[in-house]
Amino acid sequence: MGKLFRIDSPFYQIMSELFDLVMLNILFLLTSIPVITIGAGLTAMHSVGIKQVMGNDVSVAKTYFKEFKKNFRQATLIWIPLLLLGIFLLYDYNIFLLLPIFQMALGILIFFFSTILLVIFLLLYF
Repeated sequence: MGKLFRIDSPFYQIMSELFDLVMLNILFLLTSIPVITIGAGLTAMHSVGIKQVMGNDVSVAKTYFKEFKKNFRQATLIWIPLLLLGIFLLYDYNIFLLLPIFQMALGILIFFFSTILLVIFLLLYF
């Protein structure tokens, strides 16, 4: 039982990694409260996750905020069009549900092309 809680035990290492993941998710949720910052939060979370997977011993909070600040402008400029396109698709879908059957063809075309535009945008920037 004494070996279970040693710093070099597998249990301790797994719990340390789990705590880092929980901390990373909490930081992401806190910095994503203003919806505009979700892009920068995703970028910072992804960057910290990659550094952890590569085996670097990183301070989660310090590295997260450093990456958040470093990538804020670029990530926000990419996130805002995605957010607007997502809002448009949601609005389009709600209108589509209200249309009579004979007008649904136009709604289907608009929704289809909007979805293709979203996929192309995601493929180009991610």
